[in-house]
Amino acid sequence: MAARRRVRVARIVSATLDSDQRNACLQTKTEDDRMAGRERNMNWDQIRGNWNQAKGELKVKWSKLTDDDLTRIEGERDKLVGRLQELYGYSKEEAEEQVDKLD
Repeated sequence: MAARRRVRVARIVSATLDSDQRNACLQTKTEDDRMAGRERNMNWDQIRGNWNQAKGELKVKWSKLTDDDLTRIEGERDKLVGRLQELYGYSKEEAEEQVDKLD
């Protein structure tokens, strides 16, 4: 979902801006993405550090997650995203958006 929005925005930007303006927008977007990735990593470091507490919160939010699932996930964001895709039928983007809302 978010990827489609980015593609649409990129097309609109390409059509309406000259090359210098377009390059400035793309550079800013890349820097924003890097910052968001750093923030996500810092939050997941904290979640891993408090994994036992986080497991309870995850089970409340996603009741289909079992204790075995949470033991296998071990605080790894990508494993959680994958398991949510399997259990709830989310696309990868949807699962990532749901996990990002935890932060």
